[in-house]
Amino acid sequence: MSIPLASKRTKISWGFGFALWALLLSATSVAAGEPEYERKPVSHWLSILRNPSAGSTNREAIGAAFRQANAAVLSIGPAALPYLAEDLDDRESVFVQGYRKLRQQLPSSVAQRLPDPQRKRRLMIVNQYFSEITRRAGTNAIPVLIQLASSHVAKIRQTAVWSLQLVAGLNRYHVIPVFTKGALDTDNDVRRESLKALCRIEP
Repeated sequence: MSIPLASKRTKISWGFGFALWALLLSATSVAAGEPEYERKPVSHWLSILRNPSAGSTNREAIGAAFRQANAAVLSIGPAALPYLAEDLDDRESVFVQGYRKLRQQLPSSVAQRLPDPQRKRRLMIVNQYFSEITRRAGTNAIPVLIQLASSHVAKIRQTAVWSLQLVAGLNRYHVIPVFTKGALDTDNDVRRESLKALCRIEP
């Protein structure tokens, strides 16, 4: 029994609409509840740091935008670290993965009209920001770094352990358990960084 044409069009329309919704949701879901600087979320400033030339071709304007974004992220401080850490995770979000899967299931005539989500541009100097923010914040950075040290992404755990070494002398009794746990991590780099941190702490 053939499916009526109207029914096919309805299914395609629903699929088209859902795909667009998923794409928009993946782009905006992080914005809610983000720390802000000058009433703009940290994701806004990070997007400028990743691609400062996106809003202008003028060299002076690009430089000014980068400096403003740099100052914004540093001013936000430890609250910016989880958002910086996202650039250490190469995986696509669940929403983008779902969008890709749905796009593949749609008729080719419809799928071709939908944008193919590109992998986001990533910040290449994440470690420098972790270092600067941690040094500036001191013990105020420790709770956020301890939380990141339990991330499911090994690169984030390693970076958190590395950053905690910068302030280990300020509160050794809070960071030693993190290093001890990291020394038993399943990832070689996390174990190596954690063992190095334990060795550097004075008895």
